Amino acid sequence: MCSSDLYKLAFDTLRDFAPVSQVTVSAYILVINNAVPAKSVKELVTLAKAQPGGLTFASAGSGSAPHMVAELFKSAADLDIRHIPYKGVAPAIPDLLGGRVAMMFSPLQPALPLTREGKLRAIAVTSSRRSAALPELPTIAESGYPGYEVTGWIGL
Repeated sequence: MCSSDLYKLAFDTLRDFAPVSQVTVSAYILVINNAVPAKSVKELVTLAKAQPGGLTFASAGSGSAPHMVAELFKSAADLDIRHIPYKGVAPAIPDLLGGRVAMMFSPLQPALPLTREGKLRAIAVTSSRRSAALPELPTIAESGYPGYEVTGWIGL
């Protein structure tokens, strides 16, 4: 049996499926370790530019949504920060809390309790509008990068 035979399906995903509804849309949140002296996106960018390659960012793995969100930010801000991939968001959080990585673009749900407890510092959200969960937190676009918007979504 050829390996390509394993992937022959009895249906065409583009022809035979139709979207029913979008279930949810969620922003990512830029969180940093409390030891990082930045209090805003502007301060974080200034810090990163002062030490090219010196700051690190965690992701849920190479090619994951949080990785792509960070790469878009790197490009928009013209930053040289180092990617540290993990096998998911959950394994990255302890290293972010412990200061082994400086920052991460996290889905809102795992980062929100840690920011509310003061264990991580949230500095921006990636949506076009502020989050209802953290209305005091500016968007990346408001922080000097107009047009920057990234959200995750789930549909049926």
